[in-house]
Order: sequence, then C-alpha cells, then structure tokens
Amino acid sequence: MMVYGLQPDKVNTDKLFNLFCLYGNVTKVKFLKTKEGCAMIQMGDSIAVERCLQNLNNVTIGTDGRLQLAFSKQAFLSDVTNPYILPDKTASFKDFTGSKNNRFLNPAMANKNRIQPPSKIVHFFNTPPDLTEETVNRVFVERGIEAPTTVKLFPLKSERSSSGLIEFSSVGVAVAAIMECNHTALENSNGKFPYIMKLCFSSSRTIPTSFPPSSGSASSNSAGNGHVKMQQDSE
Repeated sequence: MMVYGLQPDKVNTDKLFNLFCLYGNVTKVKFLKTKEGCAMIQMGDSIAVERCLQNLNNVTIGTDGRLQLAFSKQAFLSDVTNPYILPDKTASFKDFTGSKNNRFLNPAMANKNRIQPPSKIVHFFNTPPDLTEETVNRVFVERGIEAPTTVKLFPLKSERSSSGLIEFSSVGVAVAAIMECNHTALENSNGKFPYIMKLCFSSSRTIPTSFPPSSGSASSNSAGNGHVKMQQDSE
C-alpha cells in the first residue's frame, strides 16, 4: 500500500512498523526518495491491507501530521540492496519478515488480537512486574512525546509481567506515541533479557480510577470488557 503525508524528519521504517503491525503482519517498508513524505508498505496479506486502510487512513499523527493511505499498483516490494539514508541516519528500506514483533504470525496469535481504530487510550502489556507510572511517563517524554494525562496499572495477576492503560490528550498524540514507543526495551531487574513493551489501541473510552482485584492483566485482555485481547509474553 502507499502511505502519504509523512514528515521525513519524524518517521522511519521501524516507526511505521510499530503502527501498522497492529493490523497485520508487516513484511517490508520502503521510503521513496523521489517522493518526499511517501512510503510503501507490504503487508502479509490483502486482509491486513484492508484493515490498515479502514483504520488508519486520514488519521492524525501528533498535532500536525495526517496519514493518507491508498492501494499500490505493485503486488510486492522488491528488496533494495543500497537504500538511501533517512534524516535520522537509518536505512530507507527494511525487511520485517522475520520480526518476532509481528502479531499475526500464526492463527493462534492472530486470534488474540482485537482490531481497534486509533483512540487516545492505549493498552500496554508485556512490561516488568515492578513497573511504575513514573517509568511509563518517562518512556514517552524521553522520546519527545507529550506526557500521558493518565497512567493506570492493572493489579498484577502474576509476577511475570504487568499491563495497564495510558490516556493521551488526543488521538494524534496516541498515534505518535505508538509509532515512537511501541516495542521499547525496558530493564528486567530479575533477568538478563529486557521486557519489550507492547502497545495497542484500546476500545475503552475512559480509564477507571481503580480496578477491582479480579481485573488483572488477563481480564483486561478479554473480549468481555473491550480491551485489546493479547497474550502477555516475557522475553
């Protein structure tokens, strides 16, 4: 698919992956040197492309950007052996075929995903059990994202990982937050491998001031209360 309206100094292949992986497997991302602010994304199947167009077309990024999507005439993207360099010094082409951060790698994984359009409330999971609200805030602020208006951790269901909800001031800020911070590595105080924080949009329209003891990470990911249904997994 074609992606227009990108700000060249604020995006790269990984940031596009972080957003589009919520709607299907991302295979390849390529920026076009001859068309500034334009990229092409190859998804794993046509259904994923349709999901992206349905949910992300004309979505605001931050406060002044807007995504515009369209079907591409190309059936697939060829590999680029010598990609040009983007303003942030990263390559303009990347193959994500083998990425473990793709969330639709098999039917079991795909069934755990709940497709939601962008919203200002974001669900986070696969984070350290000792995570604090201050740490969550710092993740976004250090990457140039406006601090969340609310961060709420779910009561721990186990000592393996934590999860919760984050509210931003607008949908655009939430979209920028996912592009910048999805798959951020967080220190694991009890092991050598970091936790890879995963983000996705929530169907919740408000964040409750408190959660009952039974509202741990498992129930927050269930179909019953409208949060995104995804399994937590420690790295």
